[in-house]
Amino acid sequence: MTPNIVLFAYAFDGDAVQLWEPATGAPPADLVVALTSPSILKRAWNVPFDREVLVHALGLHLPLNQWEDVMAQAAGLGLPQGLAACGSALGLKVLKAPGRELLRLFSEHPVPKRIGSAAPMLIEAPPPWNNRASHPTEWMELRSYAVGDIEAMRAIHTALTPWPMTATERRVWLANYEINERGVPIDREFAAAADQLLVRSEPALKVRLSELIGGKPTRGPVLEWLRANGCELADLRRDTVVGAALSATGDIAEVLDLWSATSKRSASKFRRMLDSTGDDGLLRQQFVYCGASRTGRFAGKGVQLQNLPRAPQHLAKRVEAMFAAVRRRAPLVALTDTFGHMQGILSACVRPTLRAEPGMLFVSCDLTAIENRVLGWLAGDAATNDVFARKLDPYADFAAAHYGVPYEQVLTEKNAGDVTKRTMGKIAVLACGFGMGPGGVKIVNGKATLTGLVASALRFGVRMSEPFAIGVVGNWRKIHHATVAFWRDLEAAAFRCVRGEGVQEVGYLRFEMSGMFLRLVLPSGRALSYADPELKMANTSRGKPRLQLHYHRALGKSWVETKTYGGSLAENVTQAVARDVLVHGMLLAEDAQLAIRLHVHDELLTQVPEVQADAALTTLKQCMDTTPEWAPGLMLDSEGKVSRAFSKD
Repeated sequence: MTPNIVLFAYAFDGDAVQLWEPATGAPPADLVVALTSPSILKRAWNVPFDREVLVHALGLHLPLNQWEDVMAQAAGLGLPQGLAACGSALGLKVLKAPGRELLRLFSEHPVPKRIGSAAPMLIEAPPPWNNRASHPTEWMELRSYAVGDIEAMRAIHTALTPWPMTATERRVWLANYEINERGVPIDREFAAAADQLLVRSEPALKVRLSELIGGKPTRGPVLEWLRANGCELADLRRDTVVGAALSATGDIAEVLDLWSATSKRSASKFRRMLDSTGDDGLLRQQFVYCGASRTGRFAGKGVQLQNLPRAPQHLAKRVEAMFAAVRRRAPLVALTDTFGHMQGILSACVRPTLRAEPGMLFVSCDLTAIENRVLGWLAGDAATNDVFARKLDPYADFAAAHYGVPYEQVLTEKNAGDVTKRTMGKIAVLACGFGMGPGGVKIVNGKATLTGLVASALRFGVRMSEPFAIGVVGNWRKIHHATVAFWRDLEAAAFRCVRGEGVQEVGYLRFEMSGMFLRLVLPSGRALSYADPELKMANTSRGKPRLQLHYHRALGKSWVETKTYGGSLAENVTQAVARDVLVHGMLLAEDAQLAIRLHVHDELLTQVPEVQADAALTTLKQCMDTTPEWAPGLMLDSEGKVSRAFSKD
């Protein structure tokens, strides 16, 4: 459907804002010239929206490289991506956006009214669009808002002048825009069938759950029933339920299974896929530049490709059989008999619903242990760096050290099917690097809640005692004492900088004050920005008062005060540098004519003709394994594959 422009506001440089009302005639000649001239820079808040509307509504050719996105620049500084919220964060006076009703009044076509109640139903002729003549007061309100919108954006851009987007970051923003435009193919036929299967099968599961607990199949009654039957859970969050299911039997096991099935969010992903996919079968506009305000990592929208469910091993082996059965149009009863309840198997099918087009294949590469590699490099941690220099498995290496057994024994046990030791090593390596403590049971609002490493272990389906967690954390910190020192050095440097003691360096990193921001400059030259930094006394998670760094950050479109510490700063910079490593490989891949279709966490994916797949895999891996010039000594490695469907090993 072609978009319809109701009112268009614009301004040249610092001149007064002008308004074009399409109902009064064609766009002004100077506006068309400015929009299409390669020598005139166009600036907007959320360029993808404005540019796409103009392209499709006016049929103009508007090359992307002639545009700058003020919202993207703000996002790179950790500011809110809402115009009003961003202006407020900068201390600017910004007109509050009009209510949704005002926008809908002029952007949605009025619904025709039914005439009488007799059959056949008679519908009066569709009314005209609401406009200046039909709603003069509201129209003037809309005009005022449109003018204020441009003035606010211009004021924000002026305020952000000291912190322009770097040339590299502009390339990243452009590349992400083009990736959003290219899209990734999905199996629409399967997505539609899966969506219907979920709709049809869920009522029966809820009926069975209701029968078991003797009440409504909702959170409160389910939790009450579990507690009354000896399953003392603090809540029904996924991690809690997974942990409880490890030892549950009988009706309790079935209730936990049914609750997990009926509360899966993955069910709605098929519907979102269909809603976000064009007639050409391509899923587009899924990635947000600098959507993670603290690190600059990309965020997801729509289907949320960063949060696709990972199939349990026993279901992953049956995914292709499920696709084949659905293509044969097998009835629901037969599918349930073969695969169990639909929520489980279809959750495993969400990821592989992304499928290469006929004659094409997906080629993907995933940076291996990138956060562990980056943290070790930044901290100068010889213990971590030695693991990668010797090409060892970091999880097995720590497990061997903790249990006091040979490294080869951990791998032998893993290959024989006993992953106990390596899984513990993985939990420790992933959790301990940023200051996480052993944790345990903590009472929050009168309810018992697991914290620290104990809670982290439960996410992997491992029940870890507090004494064991204390031992794991102690051993990890003893081995990686350089990383522990790195946390302290980061915090101390940040404190000194905020106190006005000038630029502070910590290895490859640099703290500096710049206007309202504490800037943490990364090796790539990009910087993380902590707004309105202030040192305040506050209680730690253990309830002890301590001087801490407070600052403001974007949370959605809001602007909130938060606090940080050395371990959290280490996590920020590690994830930020890992992101910069990924985009370095992404830009190399684009330069090598590998059109990236998808980037998720530390993975890149492209689509190529079948005959080019092996060569493309070699090239993509070379791009991702190439260490950036700004990261001397950082050891990179990636694992790649060729596939017909998107999957996670």
